[in-house]
Amino acid sequence: MALIKCNECKKEISDTAKQCPHCGYKKKKISFFWPIIMILIIIGYFGEDEITKNSKEEKTEKKTTTTDNKINKSGRAKLVSQYTDPGYVESSFPQDESFWIKIKSPPTGQSAEIYAQVVCRQAKNDYNTSGFTITIWGLLDNKKYGKARCY
Repeated sequence: MALIKCNECKKEISDTAKQCPHCGYKKKKISFFWPIIMILIIIGYFGEDEITKNSKEEKTEKKTTTTDNKINKSGRAKLVSQYTDPGYVESSFPQDESFWIKIKSPPTGQSAEIYAQVVCRQAKNDYNTSGFTITIWGLLDNKKYGKARCY
């Protein structure tokens, strides 16, 4: 227990006393509780907006990156060009997620599946494009022969 001077009468009193025994002056307690709470609320309010904004920007960036990686228009155009030989082979992207190769004499059974997988590897490695399903069709009979996911 230490002795301190009273702010009012300047006599010595205990530092634990709630009021001066000489003059009755009550010591004021300095409370930092409410100011700290208010500061945290303000930081939380403005900080949350910043966090939400950054989160939205990251999601937009990821979505754009994912879309750009999957739909490489020039790569897809080169892939279509490679697998087009009028009268024998025709290819197209009827939808963003489908690549069709129509062959005059298509491979059958497991060979058609392997052919589709090889085209997928080539699309990824040579043309930096993916995000679609490759389907092998018969050019003359319009029958589906094989399929491979290229993601």
